[in-house]
Amino acid sequence: MQRENHQEKTKTREQLICFYTNANSLVHKIDELRQLVTLHNYNIISVAETWATAEIKDSELLIEEGFSMYGVDRSVTRGGGVVLYIKENLRSSIDNKLMLENFEDSV
Repeated sequence: MQRENHQEKTKTREQLICFYTNANSLVHKIDELRQLVTLHNYNIISVAETWATAEIKDSELLIEEGFSMYGVDRSVTRGGGVVLYIKENLRSSIDNKLMLENFEDSV
């Protein structure tokens, strides 16, 4: 009986690196977040309590090229708001089913 020589193919798996923070006003801390992004190789960044409103431009909350940004502005007088930054090499999209009225700060 002849044995076939099978070579195992191994795939290199990259590590998914995530970061979460509660900002309590992202606009005032965006430079600090940008610095963290340059120091670490994050794939997904989640920020709660952005306190972002319609008056704040998306460009003020961008962290670096190569990230998709998904956010929900706060709708109350103080607090709320969430933003997700996901590296563009990861497939991502918004799932509107998750953004229910009774769970408004979700992306």
